[in-house]
Parts: sequence; structure tokens; C-alpha cells
Amino acid sequence: MSTVIELEYEGGQKLNARFGNHLVKTDQPPEDGGEDTAPTPSDLFLASLVTCAGLYAYGFCESRKIDASQLSIRATCHYDEDQKRYTRISTDMTLPPEFPERYQKALIRAMDMCFVKKHLHQPPAFEIEAHY
Repeated sequence: MSTVIELEYEGGQKLNARFGNHLVKTDQPPEDGGEDTAPTPSDLFLASLVTCAGLYAYGFCESRKIDASQLSIRATCHYDEDQKRYTRISTDMTLPPEFPERYQKALIRAMDMCFVKKHLHQPPAFEIEAHY
């Protein structure tokens, strides 16, 4: 199975990614020449990591019939100016009051199985071709 993503240049710093029935818009902040009309690609990368882990957390709860409506997840992405990259993502969860303590470690293990995170541990090969 392959996913094809087509880029659409909207002008300035705005790029859109079209795949399937979806369109994801990106832009840059004004200090980087954009208009801040959409998240940056870096923001989307971080959002993908956090929402993927969250999907696993909510799925874990649902599979065990635990009400996840009071589950709260907050991630802090720590950026290192010297390295010009994010060096740590800290995730803090507030569990529902009725969440069984015996499931806490299993919930964390489930979140660690995130599909997006797996690609950081075993990155795909990147191939770029240019042609006319």
C-alpha cells in the first residue's frame, strides 16, 4: 500500500498537501516570511506524534470500557536553539478518576506503540528524484 501526497503551492510560504479526500494547509510565521494562516510543517509533525499517541490512549480505554471523556493529555515539545531541533517531548496525562491503577503502565506502553513514533525509531528511506 502506498500513500500519494501531492503538494500545491499557494504562494508565499503557503504549501498545501492533498491526499485522498483531504487537504492540509501549511504556512510559516511572519518572522519566517509567511502569514501565519496555518500550522507550519514542523507543527504538523509534532501534532502527528501527539495525536497518534493520544489515539492509542483513547483506544486503550475504549477497549477496556473505561470512560475516556475525562482523560486529558498535554504534550510539551522542548526545542533546543543550539541544535535547531526538538530534543524532548514530555507528555502529561490526567487520568479519569475511575481509571484502574493496574492499567497505568499498560496505557503508557500502548501509547509507545504509536505508528508515527515507530517511524522515528526506524525511519523510512528518503528518495528524491528530479526530472523534466
